[in-house]
Amino acid sequence: MSKETFMAEAGMMYEELSVWRATHGSASFDEIASQVTQKRQKLMGELLGRLVEQEGKGEFLTNRICPKCEGVMHYKGEKPREVEHPEGQPVLWRGYHHCDQCGHGFFPSG
Repeated sequence: MSKETFMAEAGMMYEELSVWRATHGSASFDEIASQVTQKRQKLMGELLGRLVEQEGKGEFLTNRICPKCEGVMHYKGEKPREVEHPEGQPVLWRGYHHCDQCGHGFFPSG
């Protein structure tokens, strides 16, 4: 996500929340905070996903040995990985590796 895209999306979020607030004049602080949190988490989830993928998607392992059985790990392509975090729930497309010997699979970092 480029800085320009992030700023544009943050601006749209601000406008949407301003419109929501104008139409919900009696909303409590908690109701306002709930609206802000939902929008913020969506935007931050997208930003987190882009920042994580900035350094690569974990396509290649430097050590292709399975940490469970010491078998050989094989690259199986990119697969989606959902991450739950208080700042958002990005879906990351990460390189997935699998051990044919024991069935262990994982998404390496970076």
